[in-house]
Amino acid sequence: MNNLTKIITIAAVLLIASSAHATITIATFADPTADASTPLFTVDFNGSLITGGWAGTGLNLNVLSSTTYYDAVFTITDVTITSDSDPFFGFKTEGGTIKFFESDQTTEILTVEFNVGWVTISQLGGADFEGQDVTITGPALGGLILDEETFAFSFTNQLPIQGDLTDGFTATAAFTSSAVPEPATIILLSLGSLAIFNRN
Repeated sequence: MNNLTKIITIAAVLLIASSAHATITIATFADPTADASTPLFTVDFNGSLITGGWAGTGLNLNVLSSTTYYDAVFTITDVTITSDSDPFFGFKTEGGTIKFFESDQTTEILTVEFNVGWVTISQLGGADFEGQDVTITGPALGGLILDEETFAFSFTNQLPIQGDLTDGFTATAAFTSSAVPEPATIILLSLGSLAIFNRN
């Protein structure tokens, strides 16, 4: 698929989605690890800290369901776990910044900033880290302006740091993020794509 076809396809899909005020997937990746020996995150409840990132291979970041960045990497600032908790949301955290880069580890793809996070552990052993008050930016969006952004890391392969999972754990993870495109931006992208198409 050439670049012109990509632009038109993305604009058309996003225009349809935004017309219904629909949420679209911004970026996703499947768990890049083979097992628990190479975790992406450490969640330390005793130390009140979440650390993480990935600089290995195998993380294929899919953006706007049209472009895949193979062997992408990401960093996340250390995130403080607060003393607040909620029976539905789990353990509250402070904010932080997640940055995705191409495999060269310097070319930026996306930046995800959040003011609040939540670590949720289900009774079935699953765990998630989700952000609230999220802003997603970066060159991979091609100027798209977003609203109602969210993200979530779905933890798996949790191993206790010590004792049991209530003390903390390491984990591998998959990622997804979504948002509602700002309608005016979609219209401009669509008109721009049509202008390019008509000129050729």
